[in-house]
Amino acid sequence: IEWERVAHLQYFERDKNLVVQQDIGIRTHGGGTRRSHQKSLRLYARNAYGKNTIDYPIFVQKPELTSFRRLVLGTTHGDWTQTLFKDELTADFVKHLNVDYQAFQPAEVYINGQYWGVYFLRERIDRFFLEANRGADPDNLDLIATDREIAEGDAVALDRFLAQLATADYESPEYFNLIAENVDINRWLDYVISRIFLADGDWKHNYRRWRAREDSAKWNFIYFDCDGCMIRHTRDMITPLVKGEMEKLPHEGEFYTEITGHMMRVPEIQELFYNRFLNLLANDFGTQRMLQKLDSMVTVFNPLVAEHLNRWPIPDNTFEWRQNVKELEKFILQRPAVVLAQLKAMRESPFELSPIPATNRLQIRDNHREHRNVNAIRLFDTYGRSFPLEDRILQGYPDLDIDVVDLLPGVYIIEIQMGVMVFRHKFVKQ
Repeated sequence: IEWERVAHLQYFERDKNLVVQQDIGIRTHGGGTRRSHQKSLRLYARNAYGKNTIDYPIFVQKPELTSFRRLVLGTTHGDWTQTLFKDELTADFVKHLNVDYQAFQPAEVYINGQYWGVYFLRERIDRFFLEANRGADPDNLDLIATDREIAEGDAVALDRFLAQLATADYESPEYFNLIAENVDINRWLDYVISRIFLADGDWKHNYRRWRAREDSAKWNFIYFDCDGCMIRHTRDMITPLVKGEMEKLPHEGEFYTEITGHMMRVPEIQELFYNRFLNLLANDFGTQRMLQKLDSMVTVFNPLVAEHLNRWPIPDNTFEWRQNVKELEKFILQRPAVVLAQLKAMRESPFELSPIPATNRLQIRDNHREHRNVNAIRLFDTYGRSFPLEDRILQGYPDLDIDVVDLLPGVYIIEIQMGVMVFRHKFVKQ
């Protein structure tokens, strides 16, 4: 066993009723918080300590869960904006979506009788978490963390899927089918949209995917650790993702390049992404709903903050804490309009066709002067018949002139692919 010490756990409800009392193992937990004086801790129930479960319905978000093998006492020091509760607030935002998330419960912690500040008691993400939340067989699953760290199982199925993606023709219907057979697209949508809306600046370090080891199993993604969220309300994570310019994303990591980059090449998935994002903006990420959740969290913390800051003065005082909370409120008020504009830009074509109707020539003009990033141009009629363009291009950059003199009168479609985006324009040939 790694560094682990025996401890005695007592858990009291707010009415001071003692509901859990047993010996457990404790370890330090997390990355950066290990360097803090107030450290995050893991709690392990083991037969060696007398009992291999902690039995009590701790979490109001998941009252059906009443037994836990492992839990985490998470410090608030990871909150980049020093509100003490932002990670849990974002989990509250997404808990009704199609995502796997950690339930949480704020707790005042005492160690050897000494006040140790406010923590959050959380589920620990491991094979038992997936057993409890998704009914997975804890001995028969793959759980892979950031930098391909194998938490459970192995990466054989993942590597096989990625190899298939790398060699498949993304313009063919089979490409979408390959993704749909291997990724739970609805859960992927809610996961990636949540991270984008909340403007996560630390996604690279907080990425976990899992699947059951079954032939028909699909990859899922676990939402956790959003301490780097809700800082820059202007952050644009949509345009680089849609254009395939992953290097422009904050902390570009394997999540973007591994699966998501492939998925966003598919027009059908772009359409699902766009429509689902609009739906969430109008509902779960609605401003009033999010402000109400923020107010509820502030109500819980108001009576706890002064004593906590007396023990761990980060932020320096309650006034600074309230100012930090106001920054979250500003983000909630400002972010939806920014994201909506980014979504609309995703659908707007930078290209303009003229003249309409066309007779001898058709010009494709790039209003944004990004024409050199065009990967392909295709010409179809309304019956889906294609017409080769190799001999029709009369003039190159910055604008394209295409010879259409031999086309029969009718309606035609020009399809322009730029990165992973595909724009379609209709024109009339006289």
